[in-house]
Amino acid sequence: MSNYYELYIYGVKETEEDLVSSLLFDLGASGVSQKLDFIQTAENFDPRILNKAETDLLAYFDTPITLESFIVLKNLCTRYELKEELQKDWIAEWKSHYHPLEIVPGYWVVPEWIEFNKVTKDKQIRISPGLAFGTGTHPTTQMMAEMIHQVLQNETHSDFLDLGAGTGILSILMYLKGITQGVATEIDEMAREKCVENLDLNQIKSISVKDEKFLLDLKHRYSLVVANIIDGVLINLRESIAQSFAKTLIVSGILEERNEFFKNEFIVKMNLKIQSSHQKDIWWGYVLKANS
Repeated sequence: MSNYYELYIYGVKETEEDLVSSLLFDLGASGVSQKLDFIQTAENFDPRILNKAETDLLAYFDTPITLESFIVLKNLCTRYELKEELQKDWIAEWKSHYHPLEIVPGYWVVPEWIEFNKVTKDKQIRISPGLAFGTGTHPTTQMMAEMIHQVLQNETHSDFLDLGAGTGILSILMYLKGITQGVATEIDEMAREKCVENLDLNQIKSISVKDEKFLLDLKHRYSLVVANIIDGVLINLRESIAQSFAKTLIVSGILEERNEFFKNEFIVKMNLKIQSSHQKDIWWGYVLKANS
């Protein structure tokens, strides 16, 4: 398997970015990407791209090249460098990092390509995770799974709403633990497709997958609502979330540095009672009830 080459171009003026990109393609680049700088506001973490006078570009080449080939670029950037990288079977490399994960006692997240035999009574959440997300290893996902597990040891629920469902791991967990009716909502289209695929892998037909608009026109209160979403978005959605649950609300995605702010802006303003609080790494989560 042949190597490939990465050409880093630094300090390209914004007005000359299109010209440099065109030159790179003329010189045989198979792709060109731009480094984007952005900030996230303190209130809702929505990213905002920063406009800068200069930018950095990265070009990819499949065939051997030398820096001398790019002398034409010298007047259009402050510096450039070339790196040779080893070509790999990236899919095989990606798969090799995933192993069965016991997300809560007796429940395992298992990638679809792995034949896995554990204790007979243990249950499996079979997943096709996607290249970038949805493996169950993120601290907030694990914390959500633990909170769901604890709640369902003491409570019975008729249905659920999973907000920010990702690839559906928590929805499948709730189904396996006995809540067979539910809705999984997700803003990302690729994640929704994976969620549908994972539900099919687990032969689940009674959970529907919806986009984010579903919450805006909700006519039904779900017995259990779970939301693994960054705290700023939870705060933005608090009015809709308040109308979505009948019995129990479980949330995570709250950064430790914003925990007190979240409690004031979400829990206090929604008049919720904290049944239990949880922390994993830099993240917080809560099991909440409506105050009577």
